[in-house]
Amino acid sequence: MIKAIAFDFDGVLADSNQLKHDAYFAILPESDHILVKTILADTNVVQTRTAVFRTMLVKKGLFGEKLDFEASRFSGLYNNFVQEGIEGMGLVPGAQDTLRKLSEKYSLYINSHTPEDALLETVVRLGIGHLFKGVSGRKNINSKKSEVLREIMEKEKVAPEEVLMVGDADSDFDAASEAGCRFVGVANDYNGWGKKEFPLVKNISEIGNLI
Repeated sequence: MIKAIAFDFDGVLADSNQLKHDAYFAILPESDHILVKTILADTNVVQTRTAVFRTMLVKKGLFGEKLDFEASRFSGLYNNFVQEGIEGMGLVPGAQDTLRKLSEKYSLYINSHTPEDALLETVVRLGIGHLFKGVSGRKNINSKKSEVLREIMEKEKVAPEEVLMVGDADSDFDAASEAGCRFVGVANDYNGWGKKEFPLVKNISEIGNLI
């Protein structure tokens, strides 16, 4: 029996995956676009906004205080662009009502790899904080979603099989598997999921039928 549900954010609660990808090219000069595309495709670069900007700037020859300043500046521009975009688009259709109904029966959490300060800002802007018992984002480069799931188990005093992770990436499924939790995937245009080894929904409003 499920007692707690952890939701990824981008692509699950908000249709924001493409927005976050496009944000790099919206705030950077066109002369940097090819370089950024190369970095985004590089599996050796941890795909956080800070890592992408710092890698780009290092490749352009910046270092020291100048590197730190420019990386911080670009990160701020990126965050502003994304926050305004998500606030403008809002949650996916039906999400607000679905979360409200689920929160009456289950303990709800957000488990995302968005930097935690940015995620908390988004939650405040959308006015959904009251629906969740916890909001966890990426605290550092080593943050793991499976660790957040274990923290939820400890807080709720529940077994792994009583926690459901809802995500739209293979890494979300891997985190749930590592923690021993159940998993439901959200199929969207960004991940192109068709048939998978786990249950799929197109919108979180369908989750209630699977629990």
